[in-house]
Amino acid sequence: MKLLRKWVKDENHHVRRLVSEGTRPILPWASRLPAFQKCPMPVIALLDGLKADPELYVRRSVANNLNDIVKDHPDVVIETLKAWSKKKMSIRIG
Repeated sequence: MKLLRKWVKDENHHVRRLVSEGTRPILPWASRLPAFQKCPMPVIALLDGLKADPELYVRRSVANNLNDIVKDHPDVVIETLKAWSKKKMSIRIG
């Protein structure tokens, strides 16, 4: 987790995306991550640093990760999105 927190700020967008893709609890291409399925809060903390990433590639990965989390923890995702919407975020889409 310490390394992932560092990678959230990496200048390479592929590395930043790896943080999100590598912590998806229900990976479409690998084994599930039961610890993150049980408690998604460490993942949410990482996604918080990526939600307004300048790269659409990274932001889509964040959305995919949230889509995985919502299947087991809809209330967590709803509360997270409410909190994020209250923060000023300048996201350039496209």
